[in-house]
Amino acid sequence: MPQTNPFTSNQPITEKGNPMSTIKPLRRRAGLAAAAALATAAAGLLLSAPAQALPPGVDPANRIGDLYLDVYSGTVATLGGPQQLTTTVGCPEHYRGSSRVYLVWADGTTDPNRFPAVVYIDDLAGAGLDGQPIDRQGVYASRWVTAAFPKSIFTDHTETATYLVTCDPGDAPDGENYPLAGEGIGSSKYFSIEMDFVWGDGSNPTWSAVEPAAAEYDSSESDINVDIPTLTTPPGPATGLKISVKPGATTLTGPN
Repeated sequence: MPQTNPFTSNQPITEKGNPMSTIKPLRRRAGLAAAAALATAAAGLLLSAPAQALPPGVDPANRIGDLYLDVYSGTVATLGGPQQLTTTVGCPEHYRGSSRVYLVWADGTTDPNRFPAVVYIDDLAGAGLDGQPIDRQGVYASRWVTAAFPKSIFTDHTETATYLVTCDPGDAPDGENYPLAGEGIGSSKYFSIEMDFVWGDGSNPTWSAVEPAAAEYDSSESDINVDIPTLTTPPGPATGLKISVKPGATTLTGPN
């Protein structure tokens, strides 16, 4: 006699095309459950930001992810710094009040008396304050050896520093307000990259950074698709299973 399902109805549990099958549906459910666990783990790994040795006063819990540059080495000069800063995601909700650029040395110090580079206080394209990825260019990326980051800030520094872009608290920019330079990073979220500075004799100071190995993946913006075989016991031919992780849901698609 076919086995009945006490949780739904008195209808027999059957495999399509084989009314007497009672084993394969159970195997398929086990395979789907295992695949769902794999999908959840994969999504978590893709979303996690790589660890960095952050200076004092910069909370690692507030780090969103990596900062990508157009170049990864240069001189400490007016146009010697990166001319483009990008991210794979934008500022998160409730952290879209403004956005600043900071250079923080290994001991946690920065220059509180200087304007912290160009501050975005509007949701302009590339600012990240509209939830879209950041894309700062030109003086919005670096203003080294200028009023924002004068040469005196770099003098005698041969060490690793953290270059970061903040996402300051606020639901939306108001076109006017932003944290004062002396307030530092505070509770702001941020993207960052480590830079190695070599001052030498001061005649030609240089900087370099290591390009991030891989971009983070945000499942709130895109889908994650993974193809793996259906799990069966005992081993049988793989029939194929597609996992789609979408905003707020995980969809498992297998054979009928």
